[in-house]
Amino acid sequence: MQSTSTPGSLTGHTRTWRRPGTKVKSGCRTCKVRKVKCDEAFPACRRCVTTGRTCDGYGIWGGGTGGSPANKPCQSLGTISNYTTWTAKSTLPPTTLAYPVFASPEEKEHFHWFQVRTNSKLPGSFRSNFWSTLLLQASFGEPAIYHAVLALSSVHKRGVINNDREDQDDTIPDKLEQFALHHYLKAINQLQRYFTRGKDRSSCRIALIACIVFTSMDLLRGHFTAAQVHLQHGLKLLQQTYPNTISSPPATDQWIIEVFSRLYVQFRLFNQRSQQMYWPQLLHAGEPSDQSPIFRCAKEAWREIEQLLDDIFLLAHHAQQLQSEKPGHPRSHSLLERQQQVRDRAAQWLGRYETSTCPTIRGERLVDTRACHLLRSYHTMVTIMNEVALHPGDEVVFDSQTSMFVRLLEQLVDLRTASAAWLSYSRPPGLKFDMSRSIVDLGWIPPLFFTAIKCRVHRIRLQAIRLLESTSHREGIWDGKILARVSRRVMELEEKDYYGDVDTADDFSLSSAPCGKDLQMQTLPDSHRISAIEISFSTDPVQKITLHFKQRGISKSIAII
Repeated sequence: MQSTSTPGSLTGHTRTWRRPGTKVKSGCRTCKVRKVKCDEAFPACRRCVTTGRTCDGYGIWGGGTGGSPANKPCQSLGTISNYTTWTAKSTLPPTTLAYPVFASPEEKEHFHWFQVRTNSKLPGSFRSNFWSTLLLQASFGEPAIYHAVLALSSVHKRGVINNDREDQDDTIPDKLEQFALHHYLKAINQLQRYFTRGKDRSSCRIALIACIVFTSMDLLRGHFTAAQVHLQHGLKLLQQTYPNTISSPPATDQWIIEVFSRLYVQFRLFNQRSQQMYWPQLLHAGEPSDQSPIFRCAKEAWREIEQLLDDIFLLAHHAQQLQSEKPGHPRSHSLLERQQQVRDRAAQWLGRYETSTCPTIRGERLVDTRACHLLRSYHTMVTIMNEVALHPGDEVVFDSQTSMFVRLLEQLVDLRTASAAWLSYSRPPGLKFDMSRSIVDLGWIPPLFFTAIKCRVHRIRLQAIRLLESTSHREGIWDGKILARVSRRVMELEEKDYYGDVDTADDFSLSSAPCGKDLQMQTLPDSHRISAIEISFSTDPVQKITLHFKQRGISKSIAII
């Protein structure tokens, strides 16, 4: 048997890595050391408490009578977690980090990369305890997670050191790709061993953590179909693990659910017409309905944005159902009431946000500024989505939101200005996309794409498209390069020669705001507009993009290379 550093402190107790097939005994670490039966009470076992001992908890699942990361309050909007802004270099800074003692030199190198680069970059602006605490701890204590993390690290490293080039032959895996595949298969093999012993809550947690890692790896590789399959399996397992909504799940379960919620929202935003409905109440289980006058942290503010989005998705879905079942039927009173409730909650959100102290807007940490600007832009997008939710298929209704689109564009330009080192850059030639700036979380691409395809004021949508074209990173399934092509093609299909000799020059500064003259240009008639847009990918990795839409009531599809 070999031992590893304890999850959590990385310098304290030791944990045994048992050989495959060995029965894993449950219980707190204190009872395991004493070799006595544990009653497994949470957060601290009664056997330890009643005998005056310190309960050391249940490893990566938390608990114990000592301090726990789960009990730490979230940080204020002005003190969000540090954000590493390394440039695209293959070398790493010298640092003292812990490694599993059984790791080979090559595995240590990739584990180092994961700790220093991958784990600090992929979560984006809204950090979570899943990435900062649980995943690292689990990789020390669980073989399946360890191998999954190595695979993810290798995929990330391969992209950052400029191996993911347009002229590269993807049919022949290079060394890093082979390493990733090897450890991915080892992780799958280890997961199968867990479930041969029974599908208990602990095994399901390990599988859910691995599912998040696999989904993240597929997103970085551009295997978007596989990522969606992994996410669907994870959501189904989550529903099976928690068949009934629980009011207060353990902290580690909350961290897992939080990441699934964020992944669900980004996929749902990408394909809003999807009929696969996973219950948002499960993804928001245990979240307090705190109506304090301020947000204690950006993550708290984002959770409410997620809930607003979930309610809007459901509202639009029910409006679509009503229209299909009773064409021309007036909107029901209950739908109008629910829309007003979302409108009121969005207004309350903005009031709480503005009351909250956010000193980073005055120019402190880069990540803090980005988080604040992102929150404002998503709130504006949510507001627009709610106002049009009860008008399925009606594209003209978006014209009533022009002032909100102007506000959204201004907020995104402010974000670009505040994050110049991250967003204002030239893509290295020959790269499919820039992995060094890619994340698996939501960023500025979704609101830009939303503006580009839904706002028909030429100057506003064109600026959104050009901002997308200046973006070469990925935000989960949201690939800046792909969506820039899609949005420009949508504009071309809608506008064609409609504007004739009207000056539609695109030589304006990307940091400028539309002026009054820009907003006076005639908008497109309904007959020119496209609705029901869906994007499908033919292969993994993406080789061909197909755009599905309706125009003049006719369903169409075109390929976008």
